[in-house]
Amino acid sequence: MAATWREAPRMGTGERAVAIKACADMALALLQASQGAGLEPDAGRFDDSLHHAAWGLIRRHCGDREFDAERLAVLLECSRASLYRLFARHGEGVASAIWTARLEAAWQQVTVHDGAGLAARASLSDIALRCGFSDPSTFQRMFKRRFGMSPREARAQGR
Repeated sequence: MAATWREAPRMGTGERAVAIKACADMALALLQASQGAGLEPDAGRFDDSLHHAAWGLIRRHCGDREFDAERLAVLLECSRASLYRLFARHGEGVASAIWTARLEAAWQQVTVHDGAGLAARASLSDIALRCGFSDPSTFQRMFKRRFGMSPREARAQGR
């Protein structure tokens, strides 16, 4: 919850609403656990909220080449082991989630169009760097593996 509070000024209105719901779910789970009066905490709800918060942080920071599982755990104020267990319960890997967010951000930038329907003119190398890739060839290889076409082909197809 503290991590969400720190990130709130950089969030949009919709993101803040989702973050508030996630915090409310976590607070409810903690209250249920502390009551002890036969109430079992809704761990699944807490897990879902924490997972959702983690994905929000991943999307926000995926353009940073230094962003990794360690930094995500620090932002969420949990251990790396807890973070890996959380993602495993959702059938995901932390590094895979970060790469997925980077590739989705790249797709958005590669296929973005101006008002006239023309693809934006940012170079593919610039897009790769903005999306957290340090090497354009790695970006191109991973993009093609994920989307079945090169960034150049995706840009051309979008025209």
